[in-house]
Amino acid sequence: MNYFSFFRFFELIDNMGTVGREETTFLAKMAIWSIGSDFCETDELGYYGKEYHLLKEVNADHISVFADHNPYRNIEPLLVARQLAGNADIVVVNHSLLIQDRVSKAPLFPKSAHFVIDEAHNLEDTLSEALRKRTSIETLSETLDRMVSQLKKQNSLPDNLDQRFEKFLSGVSLIFDVLTSYTLPKNSWDNDSIEILIKEDFLIENPEIKKIIQDLQIISTEIFNALTLLDDKVTSKIKTEISILEEASEILSLSLQEKALEKYIPIFSYSKTGENYLSYTLLNLGDFLKHTFWKEASSVILTSATLQINNRFDFVINLYGLDEEFELTKLESDFDYSKQALLFLPQDLGSVKYNNPKITQFLDDFFSIVKGNSLALFTSFRAIKDTYLALNITLKKEKITLLAQ
Repeated sequence: MNYFSFFRFFELIDNMGTVGREETTFLAKMAIWSIGSDFCETDELGYYGKEYHLLKEVNADHISVFADHNPYRNIEPLLVARQLAGNADIVVVNHSLLIQDRVSKAPLFPKSAHFVIDEAHNLEDTLSEALRKRTSIETLSETLDRMVSQLKKQNSLPDNLDQRFEKFLSGVSLIFDVLTSYTLPKNSWDNDSIEILIKEDFLIENPEIKKIIQDLQIISTEIFNALTLLDDKVTSKIKTEISILEEASEILSLSLQEKALEKYIPIFSYSKTGENYLSYTLLNLGDFLKHTFWKEASSVILTSATLQINNRFDFVINLYGLDEEFELTKLESDFDYSKQALLFLPQDLGSVKYNNPKITQFLDDFFSIVKGNSLALFTSFRAIKDTYLALNITLKKEKITLLAQ
């Protein structure tokens, strides 16, 4: 859920101990924003670097938000939204919230509801991202530091546990070094950030990874065995940290084993200036949708202008796991594409992702040639801002007004 939780926010502050500049900035930002926000949907804000990790700590998609001992139940944004939705006949949400709700432990919408999904061709990207699990060195380091601090505060730190943490983090760092060496030669455009799929060739070229993973599994088993011996009152204070550590262990195992490539898509995200992330998402989205969505819903309607390829639905049927119960219909368009549209595909720009400077130069040349008279669509606020700042002055000299929204 993309909702802020007051309970988890104050729990995070209580568990933090000493905080740095980035943590302080994040906490202040969230506190000021939550007071004035009508719905407290975390998508309303922008986040940077370590804030993505901290955001998970204040997210409402956690069982503690629904617990009876939560003193903020009456004002928790998610619980308020659930109450409003429960009294509504029609609820309008974006793809992201819909998918996150389907995988949530406490869903907002009934599993058997009726669904109309517009722009259904975007469902694949949304689902892949919603099911994506990721970890980083920074996330793990901060998590383990908080765990040690909390256990020391309660005089409950098991013998040698901090040394095991250091050993675990050292092994993960070594894996990230190998992944970085694997990624850099593929960054042919020298972009500030890049995402690559981890394929079988990575495991073949780096056979030592298998041994490192095995060692990490042994260490993590020792860590979790030590944690299970702690008193329940102690573990209740580090539940969040334990879940992050469990997820990191799972990500490392599923992302870097040959058998896992049959079910998952492992991804390494490299950044020159920020954190590097190892993540994975599901490979076969159709099976997931079939068993967690289509079969449970009372009815589903998927609409889009681009669900067909070569006048056939075969691709989307396979991609989304649509069985014979789905009726497929195409409505003809009255738009005369041959007379009213021209498709122009530049062949020398490379990827449009990762702030490719060639894209900005192309737009500069294009706008100059057509004297403005253009609408450019972007997929992120950052791309809009960067393009505007790069082109506004030069286009203004040509008496071309550039507007950004």
